[in-house]
Amino acid sequence: MNTPDPQAVSVIKEQSSSIVFKDANEFIVSGDQIKSINSVEINDPKDINLELLSYAGYSGYIDLGLHKK
Repeated sequence: MNTPDPQAVSVIKEQSSSIVFKDANEFIVSGDQIKSINSVEINDPKDINLELLSYAGYSGYIDLGLHKK
């Protein structure tokens, strides 16, 4: 994940082959913006790290809400 402006918005930089999609027609592509994690709204790039940290050790699915490029 990379941010053009760390104070603005989080943007997907690359995709891992370990990602599983619920909908085979949906893909994460470079430039997509993360808007939510498991229905928790992301308002700032720092929110992503804090929210993902709350899932440390979690082995289930994490649902990303994306704004498509």
